[in-house]
Amino acid sequence: MSPIPRIAAAAGLAALALTLGRPLADAEPAVSHGGACFYLNQVDQIRSDGPRTIYARVSGRSVYRIDLLTDCPGLEGNSRPPVMSAEPTNQVCGPMNLDIHVEGEMCQPKAIVRLTDAEIAALPKSVRP
Repeated sequence: MSPIPRIAAAAGLAALALTLGRPLADAEPAVSHGGACFYLNQVDQIRSDGPRTIYARVSGRSVYRIDLLTDCPGLEGNSRPPVMSAEPTNQVCGPMNLDIHVEGEMCQPKAIVRLTDAEIAALPKSVRP
């Protein structure tokens, strides 16, 4: 094979890889709004807002919204808060290392967003941690 077809083939494979990788990158869990890491032992309070959203107050000031990939049975109307763990250091830097269990059911986080002061103020009091 001459160099030109090899270059074209390599470029085609690279374009295919980018195209195939884009939906995966878009679906990747994320931390945004200056999503600094936090330790689970810094979480002061947790509240849920429906079957796919959890709000966590961290160190008395920051609030993070944890969006779940699918509905989490038992999250809505449950008097017991979700049980969260993060391996291996108990530090949460994104949804990939955060495990959430509600009444023994695993609930997979999709995104963790650190809310701004304005977003925190706009939360209904019933879901504000």
